[in-house]
Amino acid sequence: MDITETLRLHALWTTGGAKGERANLRGADLWSADLRGADLEGAIKARLGQTGAGYQLFAVERDGETRIVAGCRDFSIEEALVHWGAADYHTPSDGRRTCALVQWWVSEQTGRE
Repeated sequence: MDITETLRLHALWTTGGAKGERANLRGADLWSADLRGADLEGAIKARLGQTGAGYQLFAVERDGETRIVAGCRDFSIEEALVHWGAADYHTPSDGRRTCALVQWWVSEQTGRE
């Protein structure tokens, strides 16, 4: 399915259309995609910042669960904090910074959902 059809079906889904479906862009190569005007409501909740390794850090909604995504990493909030907060994380200062970004975002969501 091409991106135009995927976004059309996603638009139907966001408005409650019976034939719509939530866009699943996992694994999609969007490097040169022009998404201006695309309604990706519900797909990306927030861009949290950048990890020490240079990956963009996102909070995304998938199947009713918030996931923390950076590069190939895809964690629940709890899994993200365990991964980047591990005592043996290869770059402890980067891990602490990434945990701080996740914890800050979670604290900002209190009362919003």
